[in-house]
Amino acid sequence: MKALFDIVPVVIFFVAYKVAGIIVATGVFMVAMLAVIGWQYSRTRRIEAMHVIVLVAVLVFGGATIIWKDSAFIMWKPTVVYWIFAGVLLVTQFRKTTAMQYLMSSQLELPGPVWKRLNLAWMLFFLAMGVLNLYVAFYYAPEMDAAAREDMWVNFKLFGTLGLTFAFAIGQAFYLARYMPEKEGTD
Repeated sequence: MKALFDIVPVVIFFVAYKVAGIIVATGVFMVAMLAVIGWQYSRTRRIEAMHVIVLVAVLVFGGATIIWKDSAFIMWKPTVVYWIFAGVLLVTQFRKTTAMQYLMSSQLELPGPVWKRLNLAWMLFFLAMGVLNLYVAFYYAPEMDAAAREDMWVNFKLFGTLGLTFAFAIGQAFYLARYMPEKEGTD
């Protein structure tokens, strides 16, 4: 359910972009994020810190995109969010309990060094995703005109980042499976 929550606004953004362009899609994205956060709050009476960070970034960069009619702002948003997440992970890397341990310890029981490696891996992943986002948005295929580059970035935002994140998470699951206790009586 949580993954669906994170994906729905991006899919809505993608569809709105294909129908009406980046400015309208950005406005629709902002409304979708507010709606999803409102729905989450109405159900749980709390909002996760990660979603607050994303919402603030969407409103700030989305607002700038709409005000100045410049897609560069919304194209910077994923990088800023990725790097904020990486920064949080970096800070907790030097604490007894890492951010990943804090977030996932109710679902996983892992040795301390494995939590540190998991935290470090996600930190590096977010740093790399931020760089990749900038590369796709502003540097890949310099011969493309602005509209083609924007279209490529929107496609990458939905399919590329989703695919890379899914692949990385699956890789982490295989890595963590080595540390899961064996179940007795599973013949």
